[in-house]
Amino acid sequence: MIKSPVKPDKLSPDKLSWVTINLYIYMALCILLLLGALAGGALTSVILGATGTTDEESLIGIILGVVFGIGGIIVGAIGTVLHFLAARGLQQGKRWGWVLSLILTIFNLITCLGSLIFALPAVLGLIGLFDRDVQDYTQG
Repeated sequence: MIKSPVKPDKLSPDKLSWVTINLYIYMALCILLLLGALAGGALTSVILGATGTTDEESLIGIILGVVFGIGGIIVGAIGTVLHFLAARGLQQGKRWGWVLSLILTIFNLITCLGSLIFALPAVLGLIGLFDRDVQDYTQG
């Protein structure tokens, strides 16, 4: 018999979607970071490689572009996986999902303070995380 990942004895709270949708929005932004890192790394390699006056400078420009691209891919992949795990853990009523969601939401809020459009989901996520029903749901 297949077990459902959602706790059958508990109904999920209404404000749980405030948090999970927030996590999925930022997960999508991390995926865009992955795609941007691929394109940006290649573009940086081409630009810096072409502006080098010697072969050594061109090689350094290509290496820098590859390093920036790989760094962006690693950060984007880690962010994507962490946001997905937090959303799944929270949907399943796990306490670690709540803690990870809180940490990621605070990081998202800090990084998006310059833009109110991107900070709004983080604020709504924090409101949802501190809702009494959501906290009770994840107590285990």
